[in-house]
Amino acid sequence: MKKAILVLTLLLLISTLSEAAVVRGKVVDSDSMPLQGVTSQIIAYPDSVRKGYMITTAQGNFSFKGITPGNYVINLTMVGMDDIRKIIEVRDTTTVLDLGTLKMTETSVTLDDAVVTAVKAAVVAKQDTIEFNAGSFKTQANSSVEDLLKKLPGVEVDSEGTITSGGKTVTKILVDGKEFFGDDTKMATKNLPSDLVDKVQVVDRKSDLARITGVDDGEEETIINLTVKKNMKNGWFGSVEGGYGTDKRYEGKFNVSTFTDNNQISLVGGANNTNNLGFMDSGRGRFSSFGSSGGITSSQQLGLNFNLGKSDKFRVGGNIFYTHTDRNSESQTNTEYTQPGVNEFKSSSSSTRDKGHNLRANFRIEWKIDPNNTLDFRPQFSFNSRNTQSGGESFMRNGGFDGDLVNSNITRQFNHGTSYNASGQLIFNHNFPSRPGRSFSVQANYEFSDTKQHSTSWSDIEYYLTSGSEDDTDKLYRFLDNHQWNNSVGA
Repeated sequence: MKKAILVLTLLLLISTLSEAAVVRGKVVDSDSMPLQGVTSQIIAYPDSVRKGYMITTAQGNFSFKGITPGNYVINLTMVGMDDIRKIIEVRDTTTVLDLGTLKMTETSVTLDDAVVTAVKAAVVAKQDTIEFNAGSFKTQANSSVEDLLKKLPGVEVDSEGTITSGGKTVTKILVDGKEFFGDDTKMATKNLPSDLVDKVQVVDRKSDLARITGVDDGEEETIINLTVKKNMKNGWFGSVEGGYGTDKRYEGKFNVSTFTDNNQISLVGGANNTNNLGFMDSGRGRFSSFGSSGGITSSQQLGLNFNLGKSDKFRVGGNIFYTHTDRNSESQTNTEYTQPGVNEFKSSSSSTRDKGHNLRANFRIEWKIDPNNTLDFRPQFSFNSRNTQSGGESFMRNGGFDGDLVNSNITRQFNHGTSYNASGQLIFNHNFPSRPGRSFSVQANYEFSDTKQHSTSWSDIEYYLTSGSEDDTDKLYRFLDNHQWNNSVGA
């Protein structure tokens, strides 16, 4: 009986392995030396769904595991080398399919652009741009752009939603080359659906001034450009999501967009109490001694983003965005100190309620007056309001949790702050048609800020094992008024 069970187990194992084959091979150059760093993919044929992706090892090897029976295309690419594409068939009885040694040769002609109609490469490097084909990276239904970015090699998204690529922080998200909610990358990654995206382009580009004038000023930024699928470039699209769970937790959001004739209008909004901020809470850093860590944050948001104009001659773009946050944090700690001759017990608790209102507006006007004259104007405005109430209590007892009181400490703090910020940047550039490469440019900047903060705090410490003098109590009251303002003009 045991032998029969063993035989059945072995047959089942062999059957399982036959349904999940291994495809492997080795890549070498024209001198038969191993090639490291070759992008290798295995793609289902003919539906072009990517089943595996890796970079060849130092020995030039690649291997794909868990491949089910069917027809596939092996796609090998490397800059400066001719591509290798090989159609293979994985049969039911094949457990290991060794493709042997595949030789790559140096390309004889370097093309600026290449079009592949049969199979799309998952990753393409073009000078200062790395382009990912979104269709090669599978995401679940109703996933966000953030879920897509997390699957891209070399791109990382941390728990706060900050995006890095190659160690560089991504500062902006563009949709078809147009800014989406300015510097707030979360607005795109957390609110736009991944089904919208055709390609993800990670670009290291120069500053606005350098791109307008053509003169490198040494300043660069890393941005991500999301190209939209062709069938979504003209018309309306959007999504609505919502959920409710235990402990009265809820989450909901929506986005509605219309893309027509190279113009974009998007309306996004949402609310939740699950610590899932779909935006950058810029108001928290404008005041000192505000806010708290941990706890539960309820947030609401509503924003409008637009980019309108006739071709590229005159365009107006920008966004208006309002957010509200309410963070509630409570903690309680009990600590017992035990050593020879001493037994003390300390109980402490604290709570913080932090509320904030934020409104910001960013606009951009681009006017190409004629082929030689360009005007770029960017006004910005923001308002932030913050209110925080916090308090704490601690009690020290001698002899354990039910012992005599040694001391107590009760603290309270109230903060209120408001902040106004307005700024503008104007760039005018003139190219001399008779002197190619020469230009004259003027950049003017204005910035105004006004921040007010009022804080009240008090602390009451009582000592219970003393002689009863006035020194038995320590009281501290503090009032703080802070007003900072700034006006600056530069050119």
